[in-house]
Amino acid sequence: MAHNNHVIDGFNKDVGMLDYDTAKDHFLSLAENWEDPNPDPIITEHEGVKVLRDDLITGTKVRGGDLLISKAPSDTIVYVQPRVGLAGVSILDVAKRYDKKVVLFMPSSKKVSHHQACCIERGATPVFKRIAAMPNLNKMACDVLNNTLDEVMANVLKTESQVSDYEISINYISSNSENILDLGELNCSKIRGASQPISLGSDEKIIIDLRLCYL
Repeated sequence: MAHNNHVIDGFNKDVGMLDYDTAKDHFLSLAENWEDPNPDPIITEHEGVKVLRDDLITGTKVRGGDLLISKAPSDTIVYVQPRVGLAGVSILDVAKRYDKKVVLFMPSSKKVSHHQACCIERGATPVFKRIAAMPNLNKMACDVLNNTLDEVMANVLKTESQVSDYEISINYISSNSENILDLGELNCSKIRGASQPISLGSDEKIIIDLRLCYL
């Protein structure tokens, strides 16, 4: 979703048609019990303009990304990286902290950009796609994520891994998000997880989260 389209009519569209208060409560709940491991933000003033110097920790997504990546059930982070920007390297910094792999979908061209090359040098798995617009690349990345549950289950069967515990969560996302089902509870360190969204319409979807404990 384009940055200028998250809120255009008073409703946040990131997780459904949420009004301001509901969206605020939702995002604050994501940060529950989270402590920022990064240094305190440094704010300087430049010609009368206050500047948040998150460039000192690579980029702002190092700070915001830690909240989401530290709680992500999957061992792989998939992100859509533009040709220019510090999002990719920031996410790689955080993923390394939590021992997670990073797959970056990036627009292809005749020559790789400096930012794209830096992401690859730092360990990202690149997926280059020739596209007309970034929303097309977002859709391609989501298609890959939709296959993740199948891959996790196929790996269990192929390797004959022993599963000691499991956790399944099903959430309905709309203007009034709600948890539909929670099954199981994890108590282990070796976890493989995945999430799969199922679209029900323009503003509704179901997200299935699966986490498995391996012996």
